[in-house]
Amino acid sequence: MNLVNQQVGDAVAEWEEAEPLRWIMRKTVGRDDDRRTVTYGFDLTQLRVGYETGFLLAIKDALISYARRLALISIERYSSSIRTFLANFHTKLPEDGKVDRVDAKFLLALRTVSKSVPPTHLNALKRLYKTHRSNAALFAPSIHIDDFPDHRSKHGAQGGRIDRILAQALTRAAQVAVLQALEDAYEAGTIDIAHYSFGNLAFHAYCRPESYRTLRVCDLTVDIAPDSGQTTYILYVQPVKAGIDKPRRIPYPLSAFVGELLVQQRQAVVAKYSHLIAPENLGQLALFPSRRLLPDGNWRESARHTFGVMTSRGGIDVGYLRPIRELLTGVKLTFNALRHTVGTQLAVAGCSAPTIQAVLRHAGEKTCQAYVDVAFHGLIDRLSDGLQPAFEAHFPAFDLFRGKNDPVSPKRRIDSENLETGQVELTGECGRTVACQYAPLSCYACPRFIPCFDADHSINLDQMKLEARKYEAMGQPFKQMAEKSKNICRHIQVVMIVCEQKRLALLTEIEA
Repeated sequence: MNLVNQQVGDAVAEWEEAEPLRWIMRKTVGRDDDRRTVTYGFDLTQLRVGYETGFLLAIKDALISYARRLALISIERYSSSIRTFLANFHTKLPEDGKVDRVDAKFLLALRTVSKSVPPTHLNALKRLYKTHRSNAALFAPSIHIDDFPDHRSKHGAQGGRIDRILAQALTRAAQVAVLQALEDAYEAGTIDIAHYSFGNLAFHAYCRPESYRTLRVCDLTVDIAPDSGQTTYILYVQPVKAGIDKPRRIPYPLSAFVGELLVQQRQAVVAKYSHLIAPENLGQLALFPSRRLLPDGNWRESARHTFGVMTSRGGIDVGYLRPIRELLTGVKLTFNALRHTVGTQLAVAGCSAPTIQAVLRHAGEKTCQAYVDVAFHGLIDRLSDGLQPAFEAHFPAFDLFRGKNDPVSPKRRIDSENLETGQVELTGECGRTVACQYAPLSCYACPRFIPCFDADHSINLDQMKLEARKYEAMGQPFKQMAEKSKNICRHIQVVMIVCEQKRLALLTEIEA
């Protein structure tokens, strides 16, 4: 067996000389405190049915060349789009021999079926042309970029972004329903602490899947102030975008509820997987590790070398988000849907496109400006309501925030009392002429509630948790009261999530 190696930047491509269309790529990534080698496999052999070997080798060379400026995971996703597109498309071509390059005849046939081809596949082919248009082994010299079909929105590029946001972003009602499904499943034992903590974190941090995938147990810090005894939870998250190999981890402040769940998840992970790694590497153990183990109880080889970190974004989706999605009815819960959700929330809260860009770590402002346009043009009511049952029973989206130091009429102020310390804090304002007698607990499910983004809403959350536990202990006659208390808890959680994002946005504006 003769192996061929090719060095491209910091990456190495390797294949058997007799099988050049099947290869692997390796690269050492991460900062000094988190160096690890990642490996991805590529295979174009099945495309020999409809394409000449010279054309496929040219695609291989193009993919390998991207290692000079892209992360391997980006190349793997791009390769998957190209491979899937070519495998599906050659069956639609006239039977007059194998394709030896993309020419006018190829693009004409593609245009006739372009509506049935996913936009990502069309964009992958066009991107290949933009970066390798001079490669005669790939593209005929006579073709032009305008010859490539695409799925441009009739509303224009920005209109297309707005359409996608409106189709995917969840209403406040949908978020409450998802949190309810999570809690019910966890209490019933249908999901474990890993899925429960991951679901709540996903609604708190709104990161890309690669960021969740690279979380380690050492990235969660818990600090207890010696004077006040207050506990602070910080999660250090590695942002992933545009193929950057060594991004600096950024601190995400967590609510006490999410922080406590992640502490439980960390304890569960250490208890279950710590025997698979050396004690000195315990801090590098994945916070959400691969759940697929071999019969001997060990990870697969790829995860074994990365302390349980899954090597593809698909792993975090299959292992952690999909089980949550299966709890729901009539909704496709995705990472993009969650990010679109918080983007619209920040826009409604008055944040600018650059601020939203900084919070979500977008490479550009175009999508972020689309969130602002959604809010500006009053399109918030058209957000996806893809959950059943009907949402009028759930919390509607609120459009306003206020600060604790803003002036407020005494009749409309909503105070909350810490039952342990006796401290009273302004937590919001009633949109009516006067606050009702059931404030503050009833406020979180009221469309007229204007919450203080800088208030400690956990005061009310802790109180309702105590109420729920009390009613549960009283047995079946008080089951309805217990469920009512839990429902208020979920409403409070959603408000706390959005307020946390508002605080993060304001902090980002100050730092900028």
